[in-house]
Amino acid sequence: MKPFTVYAHRFAYELTIGAIPEGLTLDHRCRVRHCVNPSHLAPETLADNVRLSWSANASKTECP
Repeated sequence: MKPFTVYAHRFAYELTIGAIPEGLTLDHRCRVRHCVNPSHLAPETLADNVRLSWSANASKTECP
């Protein structure tokens, strides 16, 4: 069996909230890409995730 990578934010979300629905990605609502707080993550379509990332919040480096 080959090892595989699981991203920390995905692991935290699935451990505390549940499976990420098929075809959706996790959106960092706090706009901090290295955040792993499951309450800051929400399943979105890739199109919505990209659209939402182009806001003034995209340059934030810390959670509020």
